[in-house]
Amino acid sequence: MFLILTLAFYAYVDSEKQVKRMYHQRLNAINLANELRQSSNELTRMVRTYVVTGDLRFKEYFQEILDMRDGIKPRPAQDSFIYWDFVVAGIQLSHSGDRRKVSLLELMRRSGFTDLEFAKMQESKALSDNLTELEFEAMKLVEAKDHPNIESARAKAIQMLHDENYHQAKAAIMKPIDGFYHLVDARTQAAIVTANHHVLIFRILFIAASLWVAFIILRFSKTLFMTLGGSAKEVHMLIQRIGKGDFNSKAPVEYGMKNSVLHGLLELQKKLQIHEVEQKKNEESLRIAAICFESHDGILIADVNGIILSVNKAFTDITGYTAEEIVGEMPHILDSGRHSQEFYREMWDSIGRTGYWHGEIWNRHKNGELFSKWLNITAVKTNDGTVSHYIGIYSDISEYRQAQDKIRKLAFFDQLTDLPNRFLLNERLNQVLYAADRNKNHYALLFIDLDNFKSLNDTLGHSMGDLLLKQVAQRLSLCVRKEDTVARLGGDEFVILLMNLSSNTSDAIIQSGMVCKKIISMFSQPYQLNDSSFRCTSSIGVTLFNDHQYPVENLMKQADLACIDQRGGTQYLSFLRPRNGVYCIETIHLRKGFSCRD
Repeated sequence: MFLILTLAFYAYVDSEKQVKRMYHQRLNAINLANELRQSSNELTRMVRTYVVTGDLRFKEYFQEILDMRDGIKPRPAQDSFIYWDFVVAGIQLSHSGDRRKVSLLELMRRSGFTDLEFAKMQESKALSDNLTELEFEAMKLVEAKDHPNIESARAKAIQMLHDENYHQAKAAIMKPIDGFYHLVDARTQAAIVTANHHVLIFRILFIAASLWVAFIILRFSKTLFMTLGGSAKEVHMLIQRIGKGDFNSKAPVEYGMKNSVLHGLLELQKKLQIHEVEQKKNEESLRIAAICFESHDGILIADVNGIILSVNKAFTDITGYTAEEIVGEMPHILDSGRHSQEFYREMWDSIGRTGYWHGEIWNRHKNGELFSKWLNITAVKTNDGTVSHYIGIYSDISEYRQAQDKIRKLAFFDQLTDLPNRFLLNERLNQVLYAADRNKNHYALLFIDLDNFKSLNDTLGHSMGDLLLKQVAQRLSLCVRKEDTVARLGGDEFVILLMNLSSNTSDAIIQSGMVCKKIISMFSQPYQLNDSSFRCTSSIGVTLFNDHQYPVENLMKQADLACIDQRGGTQYLSFLRPRNGVYCIETIHLRKGFSCRD
């Protein structure tokens, strides 16, 4: 099939080339005839110019044209139709190229002229050669040295080259050339018509062969489509997906193609998908089993009666018992004695209701030490819902506790100084207020504000300010008891909660004043900030309370107000305390006692 199409295409292309060859032969024949005609005209031009001017160059050109036409001298590399125009004008031409010594008649013979066509060219060439004899005679007249009147001789020579006889001789030369044109035109035109006819035939054959091949391919494609059940691309993509383990994607199969390759592949895909699901289930079971015995958590498997059947290595590391020692025992071998019977009863009630329990539990190591773990117990049931096994997983809760501690620290402690923050202080204040209603003791809230902290930040930078705040926190912590609270509200503001002062107001003021005196003494010492020494004074406001009359927010405002009102330098403190149902500010001199100001 494809061979026939190839042969038809080759024949069609060859016929097209044959048409081109015919046109080329026609053009070549006409060019050679034109060259003969041109050479005759150039001979006439050269001889006439020589006779008129006497310039020997034109006589040499005349002879050179004859020699080139007869193959005595090589032909010019340039187009012969314009070559002599440049030579006469004195323009130097390049002689590169193929300069062959071949006569014009030989070129015509090689070009495949018919005998009649070649005879016409021979006739024209012979007539042109005969005319050259007349032209040589004209040149001899102007060259005669012994002629009595050279000008009359030149005039006669010119007359010979322009009279009626000369023109008739030129016409005789051109007549065979004209006949040659007609012969070549008739021959080549007939060949071109024949070649074009062949082109048409082979073109029709090629189109017919192409249509036939297209029909065969279309029919084959339809048969292949029916066999495959879809396009080859669809089948290939489905095979690729199956090869990559993709058993879920589908490919549509048209009606009536159940016996196709695509339908068979889809059936195979379904079976592989079912097999894959079963395999994944088995792998999951194996993975779970592997996790049980490779996990860092301690795992035990017990039967429905609670007898331990199997444990993993992590369990033996946690409890100190080997697998041989623990298998066959009951879990109460690990009992720490710290949990009540009610604890275990609630545990098993939860397992009975939900099939699950989790919580923190204390157990006893083989060496007698107690340890805490997070225990998850799961009841494994059969298809009918009957419990067959229990699985217990012991997990380390140290990371959980660390996370809880970290969360609590972030929520309730200042990140810079590690002191309690405003939230924790408020929580403790609320607890103190409820306790004050019961025990009637006084409590004090000290509001401390650093006096020249802003200038430190502006001059030495925030890093130095942070270093100062850390040292202030350390000094304040040294000035109070363990039960008291030192908190940082933010910036350079600190608050101290003094616990369980005297129930007598005056004594409570003196007690809190002693703490303030200690703070002022501590603050009088310079701070060492890297290579710099810095002194920092403070303002301290104190509020006393012994009941739940005011909320936490008011107490904080009262302490802040007392701090703002402080005056008189470091020898005085401002106290805000209730008197006759109204809070008033009093000033205490650290050495002389206190007196009411307003």
